[in-house]
Amino acid sequence: MILIIILFLTSWVSSNLAAQSFPRIKCTIIDTAGREIVPCNFRSVSYVGSGLFLLREVTDTNSVQPSASGHVVNEHGKELQVQVPKNTFLTNLFLPKSADGKAAWAGTSPPAGSIVEIYSSQGYGLADLEGNILLEPEFQQIGREKIGLFSVYKDGKVAFAFDALSRKRFSEAGTLALFDYGTVADGKIFANRMLFIDRSGQTPLWGYFDSAGRVAIKPQFEGATSFDQDGFARVWSAYADLKRRRCYLIDQHGHRISSPEYENIFGFHHGLAVVRIRTKDGTLRYGIIDKKFNYVLQPNWMRLEFLSGENYLAQRNSGDQLTCIKADGSGLFEFPPETFAAKESDGLILCYQGSNSDENRFVKERKNISLLTSDGKTVFSARNCQEIAFANGTAVLAQDVVGQSKIEKSCTIITKSGITASGIKAWYVNPVGSDRLIKSTIDPSFSPVVWKREVNSRNEQFANFLRSYDLIGMPRSQVEALLGKPDFGNCYRNYAGMCGSVGGWIEFEYAADRVTGWRWASQTYRENTYKPWVTTNVIYDYIPFPRIGEDRIQELIPKRSP
Repeated sequence: MILIIILFLTSWVSSNLAAQSFPRIKCTIIDTAGREIVPCNFRSVSYVGSGLFLLREVTDTNSVQPSASGHVVNEHGKELQVQVPKNTFLTNLFLPKSADGKAAWAGTSPPAGSIVEIYSSQGYGLADLEGNILLEPEFQQIGREKIGLFSVYKDGKVAFAFDALSRKRFSEAGTLALFDYGTVADGKIFANRMLFIDRSGQTPLWGYFDSAGRVAIKPQFEGATSFDQDGFARVWSAYADLKRRRCYLIDQHGHRISSPEYENIFGFHHGLAVVRIRTKDGTLRYGIIDKKFNYVLQPNWMRLEFLSGENYLAQRNSGDQLTCIKADGSGLFEFPPETFAAKESDGLILCYQGSNSDENRFVKERKNISLLTSDGKTVFSARNCQEIAFANGTAVLAQDVVGQSKIEKSCTIITKSGITASGIKAWYVNPVGSDRLIKSTIDPSFSPVVWKREVNSRNEQFANFLRSYDLIGMPRSQVEALLGKPDFGNCYRNYAGMCGSVGGWIEFEYAADRVTGWRWASQTYRENTYKPWVTTNVIYDYIPFPRIGEDRIQELIPKRSP
C-alpha cells in the first residue's frame, strides 16, 4: 500500500530560491466525528485494507529513513501482533487477496497469508507472519504485489519479480514489463489481460499483456481501456479519413465483438453502458445499451453520465437543468440550480455549481458545492469550498477562514446524515472507510536535529523557528546553540545546490553579537540574488506544497508579542 504521505511528497522548484524541501508531516486516524483513534504523532499512516492501518513514527534522527517503530493497528487503534526477524523492523504489510472486500479484521494478528515487508541496515526484504525471511532484506525497494508477484528494485530499476509463496525469482523481460509504468497503463488486470502502450513506432499503439508478461493482444489500437470485470475492453481506431475515431468492444482474444458502431462506449456498469453516437446532422447524442447492444434508453440526450447504481446524470437539451434519471429514463430529481457536474460515492452525490469554465470539471479549486443523498435530498450546501477528498460516502471540504494559516485548513466532514464534524485543523483528510479517515497535519515544531541534518528541509524548519522564537535581538550564542555554526560567514545554507553552485542560503546580520536582521539569498549561474532585509520579528506563512513554479515565499506576518 502506497503510503498516504507519498501523495504529497512531489518535487517542486521555487521561482525565488530554486530549492527543494519537504515539510514534516504528522498523521493520525480519526472517525467521522473528528475524534482521534490514535495520537497525531506518526510520520505516516496508511490503510492496508480490512480495517487495518500501518503506522510509522516520527524520528528526529533521520526523518527520511523509515522509523524503527512500525505498527499495525485495527480500526479501533489496538495494535496487532506481528513478529519480524531479528535485527529488522516492519515497514509494510500486504494482506492476502482472501481478505479483500471482507468485514474489518477482528483478529489479534494480521490475516493468515499476510506478507510483511521488513527493513534492515542493508535494505528491504520480505517475511511471513512467523518471522521467517522470504526475501533477504538487502534491496533498494519492494514494490506493490501484482498478480502474485512483488517487484524488487536494485540500482533504481526492477531487478526481478518475486513469488513469495514459491520464493522464485523471475527476471524475464516480459514479466518485468508488467511493473514498468512507462509501458503499463494502470496496472489493472481482468480476464488475464493488462493494458500496455508501445511507443516504438511513429504512432503510439495499445495492446495487452497476459499475467506472465507475454503479449496476448498485439499493439494495434489508437486508444484502449483496461478490461472490465465483465471481460470487455473498449478500443478505438481511426476511420479511413482519419478525422474521427470509432469505438468498439473486444474480448480477451482481441476479437471485435459484433455491435453497432459508436463514437464512444463509456464502460459497462451493472450490465449497462452509456454510448455516444453522431447523428446525420453531426450532432452528438447519448443513450444507454445493454450487453446485447439493445437500447435501454434511446440516444436522444445531449448529455448522459453514469453516477452509480441505477443513477445517471442527464440533460436532454442545451439549457435544461441537469437531472438524475434511471436507465429507463424515468426522472428521479433535479440537481440544484447551476450544477454543471456531479459525482457519487456510496449514496452521497457531490454537485459542482457555478460557471463551468474549467477544462477539467473536477479540478479541486474552490467552487460552490452541494451534497445530496441518492434520492436528491440536500444535506449540505456552501459557496467557495475547496474539495479536499470525496470517497467512501464521505466528503471533506474546506472553506476560507479569516486569519487561517496556510499550513492548515479548517475542514468539514459530511456524510449522508449531514455535517458530522467541522473545524478539523489539517492539511489533508482522506476517507478510507465508512467511519475512518486519515488526517495529515504539517508539523509546526522546530527540530535542531532536522535543521542540522537536512539542508533541503530548512525552509520549513526556519518557518517553524520564526514561529517559536524571536529572532531579532537573539544573542549569537543562542542562534548557534539552536542552528549550529554558520556554513560560511553568517550564512546558513537552505539549499545544497548542484554542479558546484552554492544554491540558496539565509544570511544573518549582527550588532553587538545580537541579530539585527536576516534575509534570503540564492545563486544561479554565478549571479547572487538577495531578498530585502527583515529587521522585525515575523511569522513566515507559506503554502507547504505549491505547484511547480509558484512562489514559495508567501507572506511574512508581523509577530505579535505574547
